Amino acid sequence: MPNVIRILQLFLPWISLVFMSKKSMRTYFPASLFASSLVIGMCSLAIPYKWWSVKGGWKGKILNDSSFIFGPFLVGTL
Repeated sequence: MPNVIRILQLFLPWISLVFMSKKSMRTYFPASLFASSLVIGMCSLAIPYKWWSVKGGWKGKILNDSSFIFGPFLVGTL
């Protein structure tokens, strides 16, 4: 069940891009990729510094973070 939620969390936000104009996507996509890369960097630093713990170890953390960053965060930043 958690894998289904992760997959839905990854793909459902991309459906909302149908309602966005191509001009605004072209304008804001680089900034949203930059913001996402900053969050990826922060999440990768969280593993060795133990800023927070996630049930399931580092594998669960990577799956949770990537499904959030490339799903609602990236699309929401657009």
